[in-house]
Amino acid sequence: ASAGDGRGRILIIDDEKRIRSAIARMLRRHETIQAASGKEARAILEQDAAFDVILCDMMMSDLSGMDFHQWLTVAFPDLAGRVVFVTGGAFTPRARDYLNQVDNPVLEKPFDVNEFRKVVNDLIESGRV
Repeated sequence: ASAGDGRGRILIIDDEKRIRSAIARMLRRHETIQAASGKEARAILEQDAAFDVILCDMMMSDLSGMDFHQWLTVAFPDLAGRVVFVTGGAFTPRARDYLNQVDNPVLEKPFDVNEFRKVVNDLIESGRV
């Protein structure tokens, strides 16, 4: 995607296929890559880290959104700020503390489609400075 057309490359990490598909549909004007787990997302990024935005579910069975983000801050620090956490609103105290410590946006399910697209588009544009 060329800069200026507003299209971005987005990694969608969620262990629920239905949620991944819904997000991909909302963002169909962008290039989306889907990962079914935090571990799968790590493997993708180790091969190709050229993403504008990473949408990451907070609560996944193999690797939580927090653990994935902590790995990212070490492995790809430039990408750590491009993560948008996606949550069903159920937080462990640790997850709530973590989200309070980081500046990343948090989107709650069920999504407001317009707000969702705006958060993603703003992040894509901010990366093209």
